[in-house]
Amino acid sequence: MGAPPAPLPSLAGSLADPSLWPRDAAGTGLLLVVRGRQACALARPEEWRTVREVLAEAGKRTPELRMPAEPVAP
Repeated sequence: MGAPPAPLPSLAGSLADPSLWPRDAAGTGLLLVVRGRQACALARPEEWRTVREVLAEAGKRTPELRMPAEPVAP
């Protein structure tokens, strides 16, 4: 019997790991843009809150990961 498969990294862990980023981002950082966030936030506020927590955690782990502040709703 073989060893169990390694656990998959968390999304925050993956975003915070520059070795997993596109080659062009090496040394310059990565800008993460989420499109359609307002529709998602309105339709599924609890899930959107979780997404925001994951993105915030990734940003704390890796300063080179930049996420623009959320725009103010009209």
